[in-house]
This record gives sequence, structure tokens and C-alpha cells, in this order.
Amino acid sequence: MSLLFSCQMKETTELSSGSSDGNCTITISGTKNFGDPWQTTITINAFKQKQQVVTEIYADGLTDKNIKFNWIDNNHCIITISQQDDTKRTFVVEATEQKIILREQ
Repeated sequence: MSLLFSCQMKETTELSSGSSDGNCTITISGTKNFGDPWQTTITINAFKQKQQVVTEIYADGLTDKNIKFNWIDNNHCIITISQQDDTKRTFVVEATEQKIILREQ
């Protein structure tokens, strides 16, 4: 039994995208043990504020192939994450000097 646990490899990864004016950066980072979903943290840094959401993502990896950042303007971004079963999870980010909103659609 201990042999099984010692063979498990932990993967880590990180992707970032920023608004064109440089006021907002979104970072998606994750860790994964073999056979488990990605324990994923979405972090928004904007206007000296920070907000994080932690969620599980079922995907082979967290790469620019299955994570897309669509900046509508400097304050709004739509993040689309494609999971291994072809389902998509969509997160909407709104970042202004007054607030940061991150919600899943």
C-alpha cells in the first residue's frame, strides 16, 4: 500500500492573463495528484485589490489549450475552461477601482 502512495506524482501549473492597460491580472494556478481533479485557484489582482476562488477542474491539464481568457475591455474578462468530458465552465470577471466580482455562469 505504501508503494502506491509513493508513486503518486503531484503536478503544478500556472497561467496568467492581463488587461491591456495593466490594471488587472488574472492568474489560474492548480495542483493535481494522479487521478484527482485539479485543485484550482483563480486569483484576480486589480487596483490594489485581490480576490480568489478555489474550485475543482476535471481536465488533463491547465493549459492555454483548454483555458481561454476573453477580455471584453480593460475591466471585464470571460474565462472559459474546457474539462475532459467536453463540458465548459465559464467565469465572469469584473474589476474596477471600487470592486472585484468573480462569478461562475
